[in-house]
Amino acid sequence: MTESAVNDNVTITNQHTITVSDSNEDTDNQSEDETATDMGVVQVPAAIKLPLDKDDDDFRPEKRRKIQESSDSTEVDEGQVCSICLEPWSNSGVHRIASLKCGHLFGLSCVDKWLKGSGGKCPQCNAKAKKGDIRLIYAKAISVVDTTERDQALKELGEEKSKTLNLQKEEAQAVLQCQLAQSECSKLQKRIAELEQKIANIKEGEASSEADLMAKPVVDSNGTYVHLKNIEIASQGGARVVAYDSLLGMLVVSKPSSNQLFPGYGLVKISALELRVSEYIAVHKATLRDASFSSDSRGIVLTVGMDKLAKLTSLQSNSTVQSYEAPGPIWSCCWNQIDANYFYCGVQNGSVMLFDIRNTSSSVTCMKQEHSMCPITSLCHISHSRASNFGCEGILAGTLEGAVFWEKKSEKFVPHGLALLDGSCTSMTFEPLTRHCLASFRPSKRHSHCRHVMYQLNSAITETGDSVVSCRICQQFTGGQKCKLLSRSSLFVKPNGGHCGTLLTAYGDEASHSVQLWDTSTLAKFQQLDTQPNPVLDIKPFNFNDIDYLTVLTEKHLKIYNWAPR
Repeated sequence: MTESAVNDNVTITNQHTITVSDSNEDTDNQSEDETATDMGVVQVPAAIKLPLDKDDDDFRPEKRRKIQESSDSTEVDEGQVCSICLEPWSNSGVHRIASLKCGHLFGLSCVDKWLKGSGGKCPQCNAKAKKGDIRLIYAKAISVVDTTERDQALKELGEEKSKTLNLQKEEAQAVLQCQLAQSECSKLQKRIAELEQKIANIKEGEASSEADLMAKPVVDSNGTYVHLKNIEIASQGGARVVAYDSLLGMLVVSKPSSNQLFPGYGLVKISALELRVSEYIAVHKATLRDASFSSDSRGIVLTVGMDKLAKLTSLQSNSTVQSYEAPGPIWSCCWNQIDANYFYCGVQNGSVMLFDIRNTSSSVTCMKQEHSMCPITSLCHISHSRASNFGCEGILAGTLEGAVFWEKKSEKFVPHGLALLDGSCTSMTFEPLTRHCLASFRPSKRHSHCRHVMYQLNSAITETGDSVVSCRICQQFTGGQKCKLLSRSSLFVKPNGGHCGTLLTAYGDEASHSVQLWDTSTLAKFQQLDTQPNPVLDIKPFNFNDIDYLTVLTEKHLKIYNWAPR
């Protein structure tokens, strides 16, 4: 084989020789072309001549050239090619767009082959994958926009907004608590001023005023109680106690919940002005045993129940404010009439517990007599009085076995057992003006009828300086022969235009389904109020807008009577 090069031209003979020439030199080399033609040499046209000064990269293998081109492509190009074969995917055919469960995109044929030989993992994230996870993507084109920084910024913005909102809520709560604290502080200051004034007035004229009050002649009011309204409380029965708040003019009556989805026991509110049921408040999960308002109720009612809880419930918000737990079911309760921060609970195990509403964790003290496990059926707080034969302050507790007076001495309570009549005491109430108490007893083997006894409490100081508390029977009234329910009796001043007159005794008679009213001064039956067909459970007198009322509670209804002068 022979070669000849003239003016940078390469001539290859007919022994498979190719000549590459520059088209600009055609004129100069015309003679040589004719010579080559005569010699049988083939000349390559300039249109297909291969320049020798090109880069050697043009002669790279096809696969290496594709890899290099893919590395030089933009991010958009990377989002348009299969990451396995580096070939653009299509929207149809064997290499159409497909994705795995993890979300990465590949060509269909490529990912199918990959899963057969890779052990079942994604080519990009190594997440477990199988052939059944391949999903076809139906799209004409895919364009990926990088929003990582924007998404991160939006996330941080949302977090900052959430923090700002929480801080605003905390600020609002703090402002509200501050306002409540300031309001409570002003109320306490006002209350302190009132108490100081009351103390000063009591010191100046307590003895003379009460003595004159007791010395006033009895004025016959010449009136009776007239039935005013009958209010249904519980159609299926279950009503138990009634209480009255003189500051709000509101009656509350206990009843079981009528909603089967929310079982339990609560209170219904009855306005003394309209005398109709307004709202129901769910309070206890078990039977509600007693309810009481303090002298400064502030719209808070104290309730106790068989669920071992004592609860303070707001009548304004219809919600429980605070709960206190006792070691057993609670049968009775009462407020301290001097300091409304304290209240007492009578427990089934025979103990009396003192609570402070400012201490939400536990009771202040627990009073219990030795070898006494009888439930406390009733509690009455008795305030101190200088003008009375019984001037002690303490708690009068009635049990099924009798009664005990817990005298308060400094920070301690000293028990004084009271010698009541023999029998089971079902109810005990205290009248603060005359300082008499009324105890009701069930029939027994020795006594076939119920007995309702009015006592006069007395106290004396011994030579050693100790107090001795005793009780003296003033009047006794005989009831019916049936007493299965722990119905409550009542002792109150007979309405007579505001003067301190005779005391009336009111108790329920289960045999006749009626309320018996007796005049304690004449021992004569004053009036009988029919409650057919249900027996009486509780009796509560109250005064509203200078009108005297008497409420009688049965299992289903609340009967309201008003005083009508003759």
